[in-house]
Parts: sequence; C-alpha cells; structure tokens
Amino acid sequence: MNPIKIILLQHKGHDITRTQDDNLAWGKILSFAKTTIEALRLITKILVVCIGNICRSPIAEALLRNTLKNPSSNPFEIRSAGIAALVGHPADEHAQRLMQARGLDISAHHATQLTGTMVKWSDLILVMESQHKRYIESHYPSTTGKVYRLREWDQTDIKDPYQQNIDAFKKALASIDLGIQAWSRKLT
Repeated sequence: MNPIKIILLQHKGHDITRTQDDNLAWGKILSFAKTTIEALRLITKILVVCIGNICRSPIAEALLRNTLKNPSSNPFEIRSAGIAALVGHPADEHAQRLMQARGLDISAHHATQLTGTMVKWSDLILVMESQHKRYIESHYPSTTGKVYRLREWDQTDIKDPYQQNIDAFKKALASIDLGIQAWSRKLT
C-alpha cells in the first residue's frame, strides 16, 4: 500500500509534499518551502551558457529576455557566454533567422567567453548540457547550487546544432522553448 501523500504547498509547478511516513517536522518543511520560494524571487541576474556562444545560448538569452520582460516587476538581467566561446563572432546565421522569424533580433550579438566575473555576477546559470554544468562547477566551485540545465526539470540536454543544417537548429530551438517555458513559470 502506498503512503498517503499530503501536498503542503504548491508554487509555480513545485509541490512541497509530506507522506505519512516522513519524520520531518512540519516547521522544517514549511521553512524549506518558504526559503525555496523566496530564493526564486531573488533571482534577477541570469547567465545562459553553451560552448561557443553563437548558437544555443544567444537563442536562449533572447527568448528568456522576451519571456521574462515585465515592467511591473523587478527586471531580469540576462546575458550569455560560452565555455569555449568563439569570441567576437556573431550569432550563427541559422540562429539569427529563427529568432528574426519570431520578431527577435540577435544580429548585434557577439560571442563572449565565460569569466569568473560573469559567474560572480549571476544569480542563476542555465546551461545546455550536463557536461557544461560539471565544467562550470569544477572550474568555479562557488557556483554549486546555482548552475542548472535549461531543461533541468525533465533531465534533458539540448543538442548542439553547430555547423549543422537549419533542421538541427529548429530542434534545438524547440528544446530551448520547453526549457524557457519551465523556467519562466518558476521565476515569475
């Protein structure tokens, strides 16, 4: 027989639950829930990271900025960078075309190398693949707890479309869209 599950708190798609078998005190659970919600509200500086900073992260940066813009609340600052950035290069032509089709202009984007200053600046770092998360956490130990995959909630990596055809970029964009939707629900 499955234990009875009690939902203590629902917030932006998260359920904080307790089962009849839990030994945690209610106060601890409610304190955890309150802290988690407050922490999400404190996030205003988001850094999006991929490898070269010309395909996935510029797309995600533009989509996040567009999705999270809300003049009535604290504005989000969103930037992007690459672990091995093609410094100074513009966003890939396919990425530019896909964003232009959505009314978003990323033609002024130029790839930027990830730095310690950027890592310190950010409240949340969103990466495309689990290997990016491991790299950042190993090179910048202070980031532990603030680096997540864009598709963290369904444990999915977003494949790199670099030097591939437009179809690979469309697949990456569809995957990025899902991640943006999930994170925007949690952050707003």
